[in-house]
Amino acid sequence: MSERILALETTETNATVAAWEANRLLVELRPEGRSAQTLAPAIRELLDRLGWKSRDVQCVAVGIGPGSFTGLRVGITTAKMFAYATGAKLIGIDTLEALAAGASNETKRISVAVDAQREEIVARNFQIVDGLPVSLGPQRLISMDQWWSFGREVGEDVIFAGPILRRIEKKVPDGIVLEDRTRWNPLASHIGRLAVKRYEQGQFDDIWTLLPCYSRPSAAEERSPSYALGTPAQSK
Repeated sequence: MSERILALETTETNATVAAWEANRLLVELRPEGRSAQTLAPAIRELLDRLGWKSRDVQCVAVGIGPGSFTGLRVGITTAKMFAYATGAKLIGIDTLEALAAGASNETKRISVAVDAQREEIVARNFQIVDGLPVSLGPQRLISMDQWWSFGREVGEDVIFAGPILRRIEKKVPDGIVLEDRTRWNPLASHIGRLAVKRYEQGQFDDIWTLLPCYSRPSAAEERSPSYALGTPAQSK
């Protein structure tokens, strides 16, 4: 039997779930409502639609951020519990990479970002090679106004995408090219497509050590002396 992958994305308010088999997307569900309430029922509905039992899933893949505290905790905890209960492999996928994986076929370079609160974002630049994103540098915690120059460091033809655009779309400077609005959110289908490659390469994560990557440290962490040495978003 070819690999069956269950993919979960909970970075944004609404969760999405998807199923992949033999390098092919079978179905993706986008339930309305917050992920804490909709994720488990959506997984059950997806499995029922496909006629899969939980133990038919060889791998569960999940977005690990950067993103919000609540959404990431819900998604990663669910993925770990599913993997533990069924014996499935576990793969964590960077949310920014998943955003870049949703780029249109014509996109060559893309700068993606998620909201980090306090008028800041976490951003990263990618090149699209054979339909898959290749990082052009580490992610950065920067102000929203810095995003445009940061993205153009990799070329004037760079395209911008990310859920933060729904907040700042009317403030986008002239000359900045945005991806289609339908490609601004990370989706479980993107998570699954990236997980297929990781699965083929045997690159799995440990159920006990996989951790979320939040958009920024908590207030308590920012007050600690060690925070002055650099935030996780800057040092990743």
